[in-house]
Amino acid sequence: MANRVFAAIGIALAIAGAALAILNVMSAGAIVISEKWAKHYFSEAPVDLDIYHDSIYVLALSDSAGVSLYKISFDGDIAWRNSLGILNESHLAGLIARGTEISVALISSSRHEVTLLSYSSYGGLVSNKSLTLSEVVWAFDVSPYVDGSIVIVGTRYSVGRGLELYASRINVNDGNAYWSITWGSEGSEVALKAATTGSGLIYVVGKSSEAEMTVACLDGSGEVLWSKAISATDLISVKSVGDDLLILVKEADGSYGVIKASSLGAVSAINYIQVPEGFTPLDLHVASGYTALTGYQRSSGEDVSIAATLLYTNKGLSKVIKLSAPSIFTRIAVLGDAIYNVGVAESRLMLIAHSVKHSELDIIQLIASTTVALIGSFIAYREMRVNQPHVPP
Repeated sequence: MANRVFAAIGIALAIAGAALAILNVMSAGAIVISEKWAKHYFSEAPVDLDIYHDSIYVLALSDSAGVSLYKISFDGDIAWRNSLGILNESHLAGLIARGTEISVALISSSRHEVTLLSYSSYGGLVSNKSLTLSEVVWAFDVSPYVDGSIVIVGTRYSVGRGLELYASRINVNDGNAYWSITWGSEGSEVALKAATTGSGLIYVVGKSSEAEMTVACLDGSGEVLWSKAISATDLISVKSVGDDLLILVKEADGSYGVIKASSLGAVSAINYIQVPEGFTPLDLHVASGYTALTGYQRSSGEDVSIAATLLYTNKGLSKVIKLSAPSIFTRIAVLGDAIYNVGVAESRLMLIAHSVKHSELDIIQLIASTTVALIGSFIAYREMRVNQPHVPP
């Protein structure tokens, strides 16, 4: 009887040790999330977020159409906050990081003028420059270029062709254009977003009157390297990743997806990113080992939005960062092993930092669990040998 008990104990130890060893190996590389801090600021809504020169910059808008620029430390403390006055029906294009300055790009209500308000790292206004475009050009987005110039995209009217996709690269110092181009088919087309890469490529995402969307890749001289149609009806966000581009889009059926465009012209959907029903993504970011979508989730049965960020690996949805209070994440930025989410909670601007790491293989635990499995196997084997009937030769 005792032998059977010891054999059962041995089998249990072997199974437990083997299971712990397998679990340890399988969990290696898994995403581990922990909240670092959460801060709430003024009653404003964030428009843009950027990390530049070891600081976090947030562009925000108040109900009274006032605009604020925050410089925030990596501990969440405000270094300075500048009020930029009233928007006066201009469109906030976003933050433009150039040299040692951080600029706020404004597009006039007529879309014929782009203004850059540039600030030093100490919060002082360095320059206020306006760039006037042609009366047949309408600007929709502004993006910084690698050499300190800016790229403006939108649409231009051409006689006999209608509205065409438009892009130009402009020297901010003297206001002169290095080049400006139009392209596309006859009809009504507008470039909505631009994104640039560190190697000097320029991506332009546009839309036609037929609701077809396109993505084009330009080089620094303004030559269109390629242009492809993409299956989507609405553009949410674009982010350059190395020399490639990720495009967050909304489909005709109301679902969301992410499309990758490579510098060589290959355009395809990222199949492992499946956005759950009820989740509305507003921004995306790619970091080491994962892609993050941030936005909000509608609470079931209630008209309440819960801020959430979904982290995907190449195996699909891996982790979810979610807040409990009514809130919305609007933008995301990543630096090192930290995710920074900016959004709104109870009508106040909030900024939250999370640590995101990949778990490593615990060698000591692996050795210990393997040893337990081997000891258990030996005990079970020995006791079962003892219980075997002796057969005379």
